[in-house]
Amino acid sequence: MKKCIFTLLLLGGMMSANAQVTLATFEDLTADNLCINADTWYEGGRYSSTPQVGDNPAKDETNGSDKCLVMTNVADADWWGNFFGLKLTTPIVITQDNRFLSFKCYRSIQPKDFRIYINEEQHSGKDSNIIFEAKVKKDGEWNTVVIDLGEGHMGEEFSSLFFITSCNWSDPRSGWGEAVYAFDDFKLQATSGEDVEVFSGTLADFEDQTFGKFSFDDSSINKDQFSQIPQVLSNPLKEGVNTSDYCFGATNTAAVPQWWMNIARLALNTPTLIDESNRYLVMKAFRSAQTHNFRVGFNGHEDNNKLFDGMLDETGKWCLLVMDMGEKYMGSTLKEIRIIYSDNWGGETDVEATYCFDDIAIVSEAEKDKIVEESTANGISIVKNDEVKSTTYDLRGIIVKDAQKGIVIKNGRKYVK
Repeated sequence: MKKCIFTLLLLGGMMSANAQVTLATFEDLTADNLCINADTWYEGGRYSSTPQVGDNPAKDETNGSDKCLVMTNVADADWWGNFFGLKLTTPIVITQDNRFLSFKCYRSIQPKDFRIYINEEQHSGKDSNIIFEAKVKKDGEWNTVVIDLGEGHMGEEFSSLFFITSCNWSDPRSGWGEAVYAFDDFKLQATSGEDVEVFSGTLADFEDQTFGKFSFDDSSINKDQFSQIPQVLSNPLKEGVNTSDYCFGATNTAAVPQWWMNIARLALNTPTLIDESNRYLVMKAFRSAQTHNFRVGFNGHEDNNKLFDGMLDETGKWCLLVMDMGEKYMGSTLKEIRIIYSDNWGGETDVEATYCFDDIAIVSEAEKDKIVEESTANGISIVKNDEVKSTTYDLRGIIVKDAQKGIVIKNGRKYVK
């Protein structure tokens, strides 16, 4: 599983000028299609300066414009009511030609992630509408953020954005001062506008006790819920199907492990485009006990991101998990893999359980078949999830039947039927 393939796609040069649609620059509000949504409720006490169009707080090479959308959180601002919304005057249907949302973002400090929902004007908690939850790369500078709306919303009408400015719902929840947040230059475009690498091969085998091509983010876990926190650890069951010395794992406590603080985020150091050479995500998985499902997600953990949601065929043994990312995400960029160790939605008292993962790779169908064949010969159970199915669209981005005649879009590609 050590085979590696690299390809460089120069996507930036492929995009024609008319493929980009400017939504808002905040320089001339009469020309903007995306404006502050006055109907979105927020708690005024979360802000010392509420969301408004104002002066650029830090002009630099990335953003030298005069005006932007800017706000200031009070010190230790809580997440509830820490909201604002943007609304399109004229909604736009998401198609292949405009699937990427690009904007610039400035955050003076970053104690927490921020979150964006599509097509919401008030907070509903609807996971399927979450399109972004992270920090930007650098504090105190303008950063460019690009979100692939086509991943879960191809063919939908795009009408609004809802922001949680600071996702301050996990410890520590205090200890920082005021924070200035600003946004500018919202656009829709056909591609990410960046050079994208295509990688096929092993992402991490953990034998050198590192995360390989991943960086591990432990900000979404509550360490009190683990008797052994997520880390590279010794293989709990060295046998014929997995004789490696090390793997990635954790041990949950039995004391009501809450799913939303039971998430591991494995971020790729270099994001990769998904094509036929790497459409399958394969990994070995081990669970010492199984009282709830676990979930594996593509760039998120919400329902619309899930690649797998279930249990292994065998408890206390290594199994091979096979997921077809290309079924839904062909042409999308894989940035991180998220794992919910236990889908304990109700917060019931659980049992202490060790969950481990090993030999994580993204491969072609032919390479996947070889791995499955070798694993079957070694007696390992193969677990697949066929729940995620692809959707077919016409050129307008409208969902159609799979048998639709003419030019259709499926798995991010055009087909003639």
